[in-house]
Amino acid sequence: MESGSRKKRGNDLFHVIHKVPCGDGPYVRAKHAQLVEKDAEGAIVWFWKAINAGDRVESALKDMAVVMKQLNRPQEAIEAIKSFRSFCPRNSQESLDNILIDLYKKCGKVDEQIVLLKHKLKLIYLGEAFNGKPTKTARSHGKKFQVSVKQETSRILGNLAWAYMQKSNFLAAEVVYRKAQMIDPDANKALNLCHCLIKQTRYHEASLVLQEVLQHKLPGSDDPKSRNKAGELSLELDFKLPNDPPFEDDFVFEDDFVEALERVMNEWAPPRTRRLPIFEEISQFRDQLACENESRTILDAFFLGKAVAEALNERVESVVGEFLSSIGRLQAEQQKQVEEFQNEVLEKARRAKEQAAMEAKGLVPQAKSGADKTSAVNGVASNTYSPAESVNSTTSSLQSEPVDREDNPPNDG
Repeated sequence: MESGSRKKRGNDLFHVIHKVPCGDGPYVRAKHAQLVEKDAEGAIVWFWKAINAGDRVESALKDMAVVMKQLNRPQEAIEAIKSFRSFCPRNSQESLDNILIDLYKKCGKVDEQIVLLKHKLKLIYLGEAFNGKPTKTARSHGKKFQVSVKQETSRILGNLAWAYMQKSNFLAAEVVYRKAQMIDPDANKALNLCHCLIKQTRYHEASLVLQEVLQHKLPGSDDPKSRNKAGELSLELDFKLPNDPPFEDDFVFEDDFVEALERVMNEWAPPRTRRLPIFEEISQFRDQLACENESRTILDAFFLGKAVAEALNERVESVVGEFLSSIGRLQAEQQKQVEEFQNEVLEKARRAKEQAAMEAKGLVPQAKSGADKTSAVNGVASNTYSPAESVNSTTSSLQSEPVDREDNPPNDG
């Protein structure tokens, strides 16, 4: 009895020391080969057997990917995760994404890394990260600690900015680093932001960012790596700042440049548009809406958080409502003007038609003041046969003479 209990305690102590799970399945054998025998290739074989047998597929897939990365086989690990992650539960997908990001970094696949980081930010933006919890338990160097959504967002933004730096897109990296610093500032991201500004030859701004680290205003400023990197950047700035024009001279140069540019643009200005004022006003609202939509796209791309996004959505909706109401009002005014013009044209045409019909029937007397016009008309009519003349002659013969004199006044000419 005692020997059996001692053996059991010894086995338990063995599993605790080597962090090997209990049992005799393929996953346990894989962990034994990995941690006890230090046989990485043999461990991968047993991990594959565990995955195919359905023995702790999630753990086997993660551990196998880690071992493959250690053996410099990250591409195989990526293909394995993509092929078998559908067999893992939903709450394990986030950790698989983290492993994929490390593997993409190992392979140098920056574009895939950026896509996956944006996907993780979208999950945070939609409130689906951490499985709906405000914090999660993370592990680093064998130690466990709690991470909040705010800290995780800042960390992912920092990784995204670093990926942009690898593509030499320093402007995009600067934008993302600044947003990460607004959420959860630290010295490491500040130093990377300083590096981005130096690459853009914006040395004064870089110096201001670096001073926050040198003056220990940010968390992590006392870290040895941060101090060393800050010293290197400081030396680089000291070398480049004297060649940078003074701040006041920049403004003078910019003012002169802008004035000269305005003069040139005025000389090259295109002729004034002939569009109706209503379309000019619509164009202004359209440009304003396009600017708002562009701002919304940029902000949503980095998923600034629900509060900011909702406020931005309300602002965009208000601009859209104002835009649509203004268009409706302007279109109504334009339609009213068009209808009034059409009615006026139709009324003039109707009156002209009635006047012509009455003149053709001889019911409207010719005015004396229009003698020249009447003579011209009579001259034309005398050369052509008109049914109206026959009707007029018949009507004149049937009417009495006073009426005839009244309807047909003598021609003064």
